[in-house]
Amino acid sequence: MKKIKYSMIMIMTIAMIACSNDDDTPETSIITTITVKNFEVAIDENPTIGQEIGTIDASTNQRTLSYNLKAENPEGAISIDAKTGKITVKDHILFDYETRTKITATLLIKNGSVSKEANIIINLKDVSETIITVKDFEVTIDENPTIGQEIGTIDASTNQGTLSYSLKTENPEGAISIDAKTGKITVKDHTPFDYETRTKITATLLIKNGDISKENSITINLKNIGTENIAFADANFKKALIEHTNPIDTNTDGEISEDEANVVKELRIDSKSITDLSGIEYFTELTHLWCRNNQLTTLDVSKNTKLTNLYCNNNQITTLDISKNTELTYLWCSINQLTALDVSKNTELIFLSFDNNQLTALDVSKNTKLTYLYCNRNQLTALDVSKNIKLIELSCNHNQLTALDVSKNTKLIELLCNHNQLTALNMKNGNNDKFSWVELQSNTALSCIQVDDPDATYLTGWYKDNTASYSSDCTP
Repeated sequence: MKKIKYSMIMIMTIAMIACSNDDDTPETSIITTITVKNFEVAIDENPTIGQEIGTIDASTNQRTLSYNLKAENPEGAISIDAKTGKITVKDHILFDYETRTKITATLLIKNGSVSKEANIIINLKDVSETIITVKDFEVTIDENPTIGQEIGTIDASTNQGTLSYSLKTENPEGAISIDAKTGKITVKDHTPFDYETRTKITATLLIKNGDISKENSITINLKNIGTENIAFADANFKKALIEHTNPIDTNTDGEISEDEANVVKELRIDSKSITDLSGIEYFTELTHLWCRNNQLTTLDVSKNTKLTNLYCNNNQITTLDISKNTELTYLWCSINQLTALDVSKNTELIFLSFDNNQLTALDVSKNTKLTYLYCNRNQLTALDVSKNIKLIELSCNHNQLTALDVSKNTKLIELLCNHNQLTALNMKNGNNDKFSWVELQSNTALSCIQVDDPDATYLTGWYKDNTASYSSDCTP
């Protein structure tokens, strides 16, 4: 009995030990492995965004892989699907063969704590790109053409494929047609081709080759073929033209036609008792106009866009718009009734004179080529000439200026600023010894004049008030 009991105990003990050993022994250990190949492919340049490039060839012996870009050159060119390893285009602009021939990246493939790197190389293939070459179209034709009349053909070419042509905008609408295949321009509606209504017809052309397009301009200048005589409002103006020293009435019929007017370059009509210059707009080639000593109250030169010299002094002009006369170099409008003058568009001005007017302000900051400025006998309270560094002569007497600084005007040799209300005057420009004429008198509140050398002998030739003295520094 004792033997049986002992045997049972031994069996149970062995069984317990066996069970204990089974619980403590882990399942067979499996080491995670990742197998991956470097990725290299060649694709055409200029792909589309999202275009698939390929998929990474990678595998693992257990669980799943994840994919991430570790480095890129250039940055942001591609995207990779974190689960599948599929590579797509992220920024198509970077896939330009003319900029680079390959795109590279380093890929990090992970499975838990195990990771492996792989190289990505995307070689770009040069693709012949569509190029459109086109010239702006401009032509001059006679007014009043016929419907269907050919105007010209667009000068355009492409390195591959074919071009198509269409009108994007027109002014006026419906005046012309264009052949979609050849680019030939013809008259669609002859009515707008009237010189008396407009002098040009414009359009914007769209040229296409597949998805590639280009725009260019169409300008059709109209030529006046009529021989209409100009109806002048002022008989004295017409008489002055008929009797002009350089003949304008070339056919001696006692009239001035539009054709006769639009070839005239210089017009001298001083002192002719003219009150109205209506008709001057037909002199479109005019570069020089002398109309001094007349009785003009208005002057419209907006159509005389080639004007370089305008002399209209000694009239009664109250307003003068020269914003369209951007080629103007000489303007002499003294002794009129102007209260304002805008010269901001006249950047070619060299000479400006408007004495004996009523201007209270003047901005010459845009007139950097100005060399002669005469603005005497106005009502100016301020004058900034710091931008006019080419100024040689400045005459601004008989105004209401309280301060004047010509220290930046290193070429100045004449200054007349007498009869103002100056309290500050800076003439220290390093060129004082070159001054040939200086008048500073009748500025009773001016006590100090800043100059290059207060002891220079040439100062004795300058005119000033006895109450004013010279100094190299007038800082209070």
